[in-house]
Amino acid sequence: MECKKCHSKWETDQRISKSIVACPFCGDNLGNDSKDKFFDNSRDTLIFIAKQHGRDVLLGDKLKNFFSDYAPGIAVLRKNVVFSVHTSGAADILKREISTKESEREIAYKQAVQKVIDTYGTERSLVEGVVIEFTDALGWKIKAQKAAPGPQPQKRQTSPAQVQQPSKPQAQPKPISTQIPLIVTEILGGKKRGLQFGGYSWRVLDVHSYRALLLTEDIIEKRRYHSSFTDTTWEECELRQYLNGEFLQKFSGQDQAWICQVSNSNSNNQWFGTKGGGPTTDSVFLLSIEETVKYFGDSGQLQRRPEKDSWWIDDRFGNERQAKYGNKAWWWWLRSPGRIRDIAAFVFDVGDLHLYGRSVNYVEGGVRPALWLNLKS
Repeated sequence: MECKKCHSKWETDQRISKSIVACPFCGDNLGNDSKDKFFDNSRDTLIFIAKQHGRDVLLGDKLKNFFSDYAPGIAVLRKNVVFSVHTSGAADILKREISTKESEREIAYKQAVQKVIDTYGTERSLVEGVVIEFTDALGWKIKAQKAAPGPQPQKRQTSPAQVQQPSKPQAQPKPISTQIPLIVTEILGGKKRGLQFGGYSWRVLDVHSYRALLLTEDIIEKRRYHSSFTDTTWEECELRQYLNGEFLQKFSGQDQAWICQVSNSNSNNQWFGTKGGGPTTDSVFLLSIEETVKYFGDSGQLQRRPEKDSWWIDDRFGNERQAKYGNKAWWWWLRSPGRIRDIAAFVFDVGDLHLYGRSVNYVEGGVRPALWLNLKS
């Protein structure tokens, strides 16, 4: 694909990301020409990006769009570690040493690995594997780090009576984090509220098969649904990008491994008919209007609108839908559209469920993330 404005060229696929509707270099709108090119592993993807688009893309903030286009099937955990090389600052370390000696590149590799670990707490072996793929894409020859072998015992003849019995196997080291087994035990034991995971307090909304749906007990921050007052959907909005990118990266690599990537349907607004957009694949998301009714209580008003000009649901379940930001009751976003597509539905501070909605660029919208947790990882 080529941008007619700045003449930058790259290959992408229109079904995967926004890099095909806006030039990732200058932001200009693009046509629909595309050429399919997919990889099933991160190493080949990074090497291809470096070869086709250069080191600045490989080690810059544009990598995310290109990588998502070329490798849509890569596991979310590995994909996030790839992105963390840039967001942690490790890419800057590699960039500084591009023209240096091989011995200095070895040091840069180790520093980059440590930078990702210090920033996100991701498992070392996973980070080392990803960073070595970046150095391969740069054409560096970094030697794999292997433990030095210990001294070999001398061989000698022994009689059967002298053969030592095998020693008892050593106890396996405990996992670095015991938080996950604890939260699983609490969920399966019937606990529904106040579960601690990833530094947040959660409420269990549902348990299905080996997965549990969690919602933060209260609002964790305030953000816009989208930066500009324009037609948008959950599929397209910036809050979704944030939750599945920067926010997800705040969890350790071990915790991310327990978070399921799920397919969410995005229904039309039941009262106003506003289009909800296509289905999305999310690790972290907001509740929809239907899910809010399902999990907090259904008075029947969603199906039977009280008045033809009603804007919100005010029923006996309002107290259950209330949430706080700090010590104050506050309103929180839903992922469903409001009356029109530049408005999103929300739950008011008193618990009313607003189907009419509020402008997507409203600056102080409460964020109450939800996720599905794998109970048998």
